[in-house]
Amino acid sequence: MTRQTPADDGGRTAELWMRADVPGGGGDRQERLRERTTSVDAFADVRTRMVPDRLSLSGVAADSPGGSALRETVMDAREWAVSTGVDLGPYLPISEECSIGFEEARRVLTFPTVTLVEYDAVDDVARVTPHVDDGRVVSVEARLDALEASLDVPERVLAES
Repeated sequence: MTRQTPADDGGRTAELWMRADVPGGGGDRQERLRERTTSVDAFADVRTRMVPDRLSLSGVAADSPGGSALRETVMDAREWAVSTGVDLGPYLPISEECSIGFEEARRVLTFPTVTLVEYDAVDDVARVTPHVDDGRVVSVEARLDALEASLDVPERVLAES
C-alpha cells in the first residue's frame, strides 16, 4: 500500500488528468473516476484537465502556456516521486523519438488514461497516482478507495473497564 498522507482540513485540492484519446472503453473508466473523485470529501476542490496522449518536452507545444504548465507539473510530480521513494516512470514515461524531417531526437512524455494529482494547501504536488510503491502498483482506483476508507473510519471511543 502506498504511504498515506492524511487529508487536511479542506486545503487539499486535486486535478484529474484525462487523456484525450483513449482506447475503447477508456472513456467510461475516465467518466467513472471523474465522478468518484469529485464525490470524495478529501478535497476542497477537484479540477479536470484534458491532456494529450503525448507531449513533446520541447518546441511550440511545450512552450505554450498550457504545455508549459503541464510540463512543470510533471516535473514537480517527478520530484515528489523521488522524495517519497515511488516510481512514476511506468505511468509518465519520457522517451526519445525521432521524426521524419527532423535531424535531432526529441523527448516525449506519454500520459496514462487517467492521472490523479493531489496538491497540498499551498498548491505543491502532494501525491500522484498511478505509481509504483515498493513493487506494487497504486492505481487511481486504489487511491480513491484509501481516501474513502480513511474518511469512513469512525472515531474511537476509549471504554473504561
